[in-house]
Amino acid sequence: MLDWDALVHAPIMSTHGNVRADYSIGGAPAIKVDGILDEGARPIQIVTGPDVNEVVPTLGIRLAQFPPDFNPRNAKGDTFVANGITYNVKDGRPDSHGWAILEATRA
Repeated sequence: MLDWDALVHAPIMSTHGNVRADYSIGGAPAIKVDGILDEGARPIQIVTGPDVNEVVPTLGIRLAQFPPDFNPRNAKGDTFVANGITYNVKDGRPDSHGWAILEATRA
């Protein structure tokens, strides 16, 4: 069996991780997690008129940093502080190998 976290996720985080965040699950005391924070844009198609872009902060995380019962699909409402900015998680999208992308908004 391939250890995705040890062989893939940890080296990716070591190379590309750009933030140490204080992450609070459901209002519980924060835990320190490393992540890849991106405040990129994605297109939104409006029914009439031209497409526009929306800024969507995302935090890429290794699930191994979280308690075993943490499910990113249930992360809506969690918060994290990164670079002095507080974010509210609005969606969590895990892959099947121990990584997740959390979409957020600035608080």
